Amino acid sequence: MLEYQFFDDSLRDRFCALAASLGVACEVHTDEIAGSVVAIPEEIDESAAGELDQFYDALMQEQEVLAGQDQAWVTKRLAGFQVTLGDGLLHTVRLDAVTANRLLGCFTPAEAQQLVEAIARSLENPLDGPLCKTGKT
Repeated sequence: MLEYQFFDDSLRDRFCALAASLGVACEVHTDEIAGSVVAIPEEIDESAAGELDQFYDALMQEQEVLAGQDQAWVTKRLAGFQVTLGDGLLHTVRLDAVTANRLLGCFTPAEAQQLVEAIARSLENPLDGPLCKTGKT
């Protein structure tokens, strides 16, 4: 299943409505930290997947604007980064509010995503020895 995080119910409902119009089934559950998660099957039509991903990106921009208008959100952000590991499974690395605020205060979301992916790759494929050693001969 592919998962999409929402902190606003109306945005979540709009995403689910588009998915339904594309014939994609959704499962919605409450996230253990905050908001809700919409899960869809991984094996869906490629054009539907692309349309849902583009719509989700647009909704996340709306969500960012809504969050910026809510003082409680501005001071208490949460973050989750999705990483596909070597086994092909998609995992979400969740960060608490303090860590998320510090990370996102210094990095763009794309830069933070790159950092988390680099850490995950390093944990899956550790290199022993000095940092200057690349592992290539």
